[in-house]
Amino acid sequence: MALKYLPFSGQLSEAVLLAQHSIRHVEGYKKFIGQFSDWEDDFFSLPVTSKQTYVSHYSFAERMIEQPYDSFGLIRSSGFSGIPCYWPQSKSNFKMLDHIIKMQLETVYNVHQKKTMAVVGLALGSWIGGESLSFLFKSFARQTDYPFLVFSPGNQFDEIIEILSVFQDQFDQFLVCICPSAIRYLFLRAKEKNTKLPYQKMKFIVLGESFSESLRIGLQDELGLPYDPSFMLSIYGSADTGLLGFESPLTSGIRSMFHLYPQIAKQFGFEHENPTFFHNADPAHFLEDCNGELLVTASKTMPLVRYNLKDKVKLVSGKQFFQLLNDKKTSIPQRFSWILNPEFQQSLGDLLLFFNRSDQALFFFGTTYTCEMFNDIIHSQELSPFLTGLYKVSVDVIENRSVLVFQLEVFQTTLVNAELEYFILTYIVKRLCECNAEFKNDWEHVYSSFISDQKTKPILIRFLTYPSLSDTLHLKPKIFSGFKNLTF
Repeated sequence: MALKYLPFSGQLSEAVLLAQHSIRHVEGYKKFIGQFSDWEDDFFSLPVTSKQTYVSHYSFAERMIEQPYDSFGLIRSSGFSGIPCYWPQSKSNFKMLDHIIKMQLETVYNVHQKKTMAVVGLALGSWIGGESLSFLFKSFARQTDYPFLVFSPGNQFDEIIEILSVFQDQFDQFLVCICPSAIRYLFLRAKEKNTKLPYQKMKFIVLGESFSESLRIGLQDELGLPYDPSFMLSIYGSADTGLLGFESPLTSGIRSMFHLYPQIAKQFGFEHENPTFFHNADPAHFLEDCNGELLVTASKTMPLVRYNLKDKVKLVSGKQFFQLLNDKKTSIPQRFSWILNPEFQQSLGDLLLFFNRSDQALFFFGTTYTCEMFNDIIHSQELSPFLTGLYKVSVDVIENRSVLVFQLEVFQTTLVNAELEYFILTYIVKRLCECNAEFKNDWEHVYSSFISDQKTKPILIRFLTYPSLSDTLHLKPKIFSGFKNLTF
């Protein structure tokens, strides 16, 4: 029995009604649809929307539905173009989120039985991750009759370290909300301050970027902690769509098993990529797999119809996936036999298997970086005397640290030394601060503390002499027009 992917998840009839209503009542969508004469009166023939093709072309008011505002706030997303987009947060959507938060906190973390502090260590202000979790946790805390306290310092590492140290004896557990790539730097900062953190009491709720399973397992090994599938659980969503999925100890355990036992992953068809397994957070959303990319249709104050997030996602039936696990139970190691507990089958629903981005965006510390940003910097006049223009950028894991690595090809006549590295690194940082407000925030509060130490640098420059990259990419230097799709 092979794993079968679903073409869509959700109620098609509801998606059709939303599309019809949007064509009639959402001015921007009505104009967007008017450009296409070749679509039939069929939902799956409707043109795909995206931030680039739809959102950036119509105003906030044009994308709102003609009804009284069902919103209580606004969230900002930077967008790939660098032009900010604003998204209303609806009251009805947050009622659903309240239910999910309560369910997760009580079933996964037993907050009704343990004195708990939630520490929101994500960027605050208008960014959805930190702002929404802080709001949801505090709303939850107001309604509980047991000890649940929320502290929201944002990405201020010193404040996070201080609160964990000061209150470590007064709470049974700490739920730290943070970007996965920031965890190791939090540990390094605590070490610099000679502060011992209550690692045995800390669990992490992470979002903003994908991560390798080696990070989740490696951090626990480094701290000398026994394997715990709930040590670090991920949330999947965006400012555009809201919450789409969340991990559970079950789905975390499945991914860990596939990482540690690649021969089992291969039986499920995951020999090249180990996806993150998310539970579908909102069955009211209509989700499609369109040529391997996720399309979202969602009824919101600002409706989305066949909206492409540029994420590589597959959809599977949780029931079918669990059955396949049972069919292969003889292959499953004893340490992961607990994932076959039939009680888990009751709550699986459909699963979203997140593989990666389908475009050329990188995520680091929850911030989006695009090839356009890097092209403008690397191909600038200031760097042209030293660089051929060919480069690669990646997020690598080095000793459980996520590092943004620039591989830059230099001319054979370029003198490579510490002075040149400092000049180019400083220039890249300066330009990224100018074009990306989130990077500037991260630089001021996180990166700058570690940049001077080669062992803890979050940004690395590696020079390769021509034709090292040119030969690899079969291109000639200084022909920048052809590099847009080859920069990562």
